[in-house]
Amino acid sequence: MSVKFGKFFTIILVSGLMCFLVTACKSDSDTELADLEDTLMIEDLMGHLQSFSDIADTNSGNRAAGTAGYDASAEYLKTVMSDTNLVISEQEVSFRLFEELSDPVLETYAAGEDFITMTYSGTGDVTAEIMFVNPQFPPGPDPNSSEDGCDAADFEGIDATGKIVVLQRGSCDFQTKARNAQDSGAAAVIIFNEGQVGRTDYAGGSLGDDSDVTIPVVGLSYAAAEALYNQNQEGTIALNLAVSANDAQASAKNLIAETPGGNGDQVIMLGAHLDSAAGSPGINNNGTGAAALAELAYQISMQDYDFANKVRFAWWAGGEAGMSGSLAYTENLGQEDAAKIAMYLNADTLGSKDGVSGVGDGDLSDTADDLDSIAYDPDEMPAGSGEIEAAFASYFESEGQAAVPDVLDGETDYYPFILIGVPFGSLSAGPDNCDSSACDNVENIDQEAFLMNVQAFAHVTEAFAGSETLFAGAGKRSAGKALSGRTVSHDKSHKNRHLRPVR
Repeated sequence: MSVKFGKFFTIILVSGLMCFLVTACKSDSDTELADLEDTLMIEDLMGHLQSFSDIADTNSGNRAAGTAGYDASAEYLKTVMSDTNLVISEQEVSFRLFEELSDPVLETYAAGEDFITMTYSGTGDVTAEIMFVNPQFPPGPDPNSSEDGCDAADFEGIDATGKIVVLQRGSCDFQTKARNAQDSGAAAVIIFNEGQVGRTDYAGGSLGDDSDVTIPVVGLSYAAAEALYNQNQEGTIALNLAVSANDAQASAKNLIAETPGGNGDQVIMLGAHLDSAAGSPGINNNGTGAAALAELAYQISMQDYDFANKVRFAWWAGGEAGMSGSLAYTENLGQEDAAKIAMYLNADTLGSKDGVSGVGDGDLSDTADDLDSIAYDPDEMPAGSGEIEAAFASYFESEGQAAVPDVLDGETDYYPFILIGVPFGSLSAGPDNCDSSACDNVENIDQEAFLMNVQAFAHVTEAFAGSETLFAGAGKRSAGKALSGRTVSHDKSHKNRHLRPVR
């Protein structure tokens, strides 16, 4: 028999003896395992983060995909798994690597505060007159109402040759705006945010990994652009704008591990991107997600959990390069294999200081009105995603921790699984002031929040991994089938995590 005392201790009476446990106690006649969440210790989790930090320190301060720091991070995880019974595999991923070689320059403005480089920007150092084309000050009442620079005809009758063209974010993607300006002879482009509520910060995003734009392109805040416009009305202004970056094809490997047992037709899949942003050790983003999966995988194997369903772990390459790893994985799944993935749970930035317990709004019931540039349709979200969201929220409620519904911005690795119809859940404490920066180190971690979030991830994983019937038998939307003709336009998030053109 067993008697539970509180959350962490179980007493099992075996042949007159008492066994005091934190993890598990076994006998020939009885086996009692602790809840998976209770096997987690902050010392072990921080140990993984320290190892990632040491790797970054010896590899130019980062663990970006395509670098020696990333490869060493993957080798570290394989070492952690070497004592387990998990089945390990790797998958080669090719991607377009965009890496800034130095901080961008926009005269009188602060990089990372007022402006930011667009991913896949061209390089160059330009000093030239600025030219606005068709801005709206004040902005229209609704997002994406500005058509500034969206049509080549916008540049007819004006001379943009050799100038820095300033365009307003709006109804078309950044690549279209930049290409139209480039075709008109512009030497560089500034794209400023549109100005409505939630669209005032610098306009960060991507020109898309198919971009052929070769001139420098940066994103500027609405307030800075409005002030610049007013100054330019009083007299011509010239600015210096410079971007220096490496833009080349690269490769790295996804690392996959799975339990040898469990129902292979009902796989519980957990994922986190392993790479850091260029120029950052990436300890919170996303060392915390990678460490969470490492410790969960280790404990599931070493504690000998025998779940009803197979559990699969994925450490993605190129998460900061347009989700290249997770997209490569899902795009290379046949429909039959995709249908075997019962759900995907994503862990990202779990230890942010002053962060929140952000639970992905899987059914869009709480945040649909906030999606000003994401073309998700609640009717096309994978069935079961709302139940996963509820499981996370319920756990936090039981621990007296408020969970915040997280807007689905399509900027991290759950997105490819939505595209193939797999029910998903996500957990994130949100970005912090050190996100994608050199200060994203072990001192940047809120250890209490980190442990709480990993425990929530463990709790939800165990609940679904141990359940023979998922989603009350309702099943899920046919996996392997993409959303019907919908295109997700990414909004600002991690500055290097973009794939498709942003608007």
